[in-house]
Amino acid sequence: MENIEQNKPQSVFSNKLLLQAIVGAISFLIIFSRRPDALLNPQFWAEDGVVWYAQAYGTGFLSLFNQELGYYCTFQRLVAIVSLWFPFAFVPLIFNLCAIGLKVLVVQFFISTRCSRIVPSLQIRLLLALLYLALPNSWEIDSNLTNTQWHLALLGFLLLIAEPSRRILWKVFDVMFMTVTVLTGPYCFFLFPIAVFRWWQKRESWTLWLLLIIALGCLAEGFSMISHKRLSGAVVGASFDLFPQILGGQVFTSAIIGQNGYWWLINRSIWNQTFATLIAFAGLTLMIYAFTKVSVELKLFIVYSALVFTAALISPAVSATEPQWQIMRLPGACMRYWFLPMMSFLLVLIYFAPRSKTRLLKIAALCLLVLALIGIIVDWRQPPFKDFEFQHYAQEFDGAPSGTQVTIPINPSHEMKLTKR
Repeated sequence: MENIEQNKPQSVFSNKLLLQAIVGAISFLIIFSRRPDALLNPQFWAEDGVVWYAQAYGTGFLSLFNQELGYYCTFQRLVAIVSLWFPFAFVPLIFNLCAIGLKVLVVQFFISTRCSRIVPSLQIRLLLALLYLALPNSWEIDSNLTNTQWHLALLGFLLLIAEPSRRILWKVFDVMFMTVTVLTGPYCFFLFPIAVFRWWQKRESWTLWLLLIIALGCLAEGFSMISHKRLSGAVVGASFDLFPQILGGQVFTSAIIGQNGYWWLINRSIWNQTFATLIAFAGLTLMIYAFTKVSVELKLFIVYSALVFTAALISPAVSATEPQWQIMRLPGACMRYWFLPMMSFLLVLIYFAPRSKTRLLKIAALCLLVLALIGIIVDWRQPPFKDFEFQHYAQEFDGAPSGTQVTIPINPSHEMKLTKR
């Protein structure tokens, strides 16, 4: 009997490791199946080459302290600095693998026992993880280094509301990734009120430490914003007509039928200002009602998503020439801004489907979740990047004499200029 009791903890630990390994492998395969070219024909995406690698190549470790659009982007710059140790031809692959690895890490953290107080059922956590991996209308934030900050934003939120651990390795994990999160983009400002409330609610010492890290991140990013004025693009172009098209189309409609389904719908006569307003009103009403009914953790996620969504509408970085909101209403535009609000909306549907006491709401939530399979299916295969034959340019750059400037075209329509050292 004594031997059985001694072996039980080891057996449980082994089972957890096996589950993490299986879920990690499946998550990787799901991401790969959605855009195989990210690994089979890896290429830079936008700031991947123009900013992160070009500046790392030019100034090395010092590039870590550069700002982009007024923010520190620590995670992307750290990856770019590390990539300098590898042959140039492998850099896009390294970038994409790091992006995919971060998304898998979010899944693995969420299914860990530390998130059991958020969602007690492991089966439900696995379902939610699958939803995260299969989310429609989201190809822009997948498998590229530039938009990894959005996955860090989700991880930072999970770190705040997860069960604190006494194990030193978990504490190191929390500190490391929370520090990177608050120094990568503006999310520290949205995490700060969540952290204050969470500490007030739980009075856990570890939450106070995380709050301190977030506060220091706010100071660093705030100083960066003040000292490095953000370059202004085109006018925001906000209007009462465009708001319901953005909210109703990009968040509520696209979360259900995907980007491709939204393209189909927007080209039909049924899609007009009245229809978009009705969808926006119905969705917003549901979210407000949900806020009065759901768990505290989901309430906080709704608030967090709303803060990010509001900031995106107030200060978007979409176009340098056309009014921003005019572009933001179109299917496929700036998907990064809709990621957290779509997740919040779908989580509310999952919350109400099995437990709502209102029969009509339960049926509506179930029907929308079934319809959401359409969005997952039609958006499963993400559009491959245009093949700019990066390997050809990598060979040209490797063979160029010192001092030669090589111009490399990269997706979506950018150019990276490198001067050979």
